[in-house]
Amino acid sequence: MPLEIPVVPGQAGQKEEAKEVRKGAIFTVLGKEKVIQHDVDSLTKDIVAIGAALKERGSKRVAVYLPNSVELLSIVFGTFPLSLVHQ
Repeated sequence: MPLEIPVVPGQAGQKEEAKEVRKGAIFTVLGKEKVIQHDVDSLTKDIVAIGAALKERGSKRVAVYLPNSVELLSIVFGTFPLSLVHQ
């Protein structure tokens, strides 16, 4: 479903008409036979909920042991606003 982003007339480099933007898609590919498409809005809600829960609890460190998955991405992106990601 395309989204329309309003453009403020007169902004530098902007046309006065709205530009149509398409949402990306996130897939999990399990071998050759199983592909799962994930809902971007649902993942965004998960990320926000994780970040809010960690902030509410005053978390300073987070340990995560997950395989490469959308759940891992949700945790990592949920910790970004808290600067809890350590390399």
